[in-house]
Amino acid sequence: MRRNQYFVEGQCERALLKAFMFLDETCFIDGRVEVFNFKLKRMSNAYARSIKKGTHVCIILDSDTEPTKIIDENIAVLKKIAGLKDEEITFCFATKTFEDEIVFACNNIKNVNQVFNTQGIDEFKNKFISHKDLLSKLKEIGFDIEKIWSRDPKPPFDVYQKYRRSIVKKW
Repeated sequence: MRRNQYFVEGQCERALLKAFMFLDETCFIDGRVEVFNFKLKRMSNAYARSIKKGTHVCIILDSDTEPTKIIDENIAVLKKIAGLKDEEITFCFATKTFEDEIVFACNNIKNVNQVFNTQGIDEFKNKFISHKDLLSKLKEIGFDIEKIWSRDPKPPFDVYQKYRRSIVKKW
């Protein structure tokens, strides 16, 4: 059985993955989900050694800021220390932010604040993370799982296109 490790930028991405991960229908490939900003935090060699050979690593990032050299350094650590191959590394990019991805993936909303009738991004994030039945809420707003993180990365993130793969599984 393939092992999967997700590195996500924030708690909202973590909550979304966790909500869908163990469904019997089309959902995200199950695995460990960790909040680790791949753009800003360097992966230690010790941490990379803890990733078992053959693990598939998925990195989910927003693209609202410029990429950093830390991304390339972290890829190098995953390859050299963890022994991962290119095909075992996947990048998924939000065209801008997680909130923009939610709007894009939902048929029934035009603004992320419509999801919970919130007044701002921070309030939306808090409600999203703490919502008790996120699946029902997302269904209510017309969420299409195949749209989330589905678009090609825009420059300058397009240099990571070779790592872009779908993380949605189909039964």
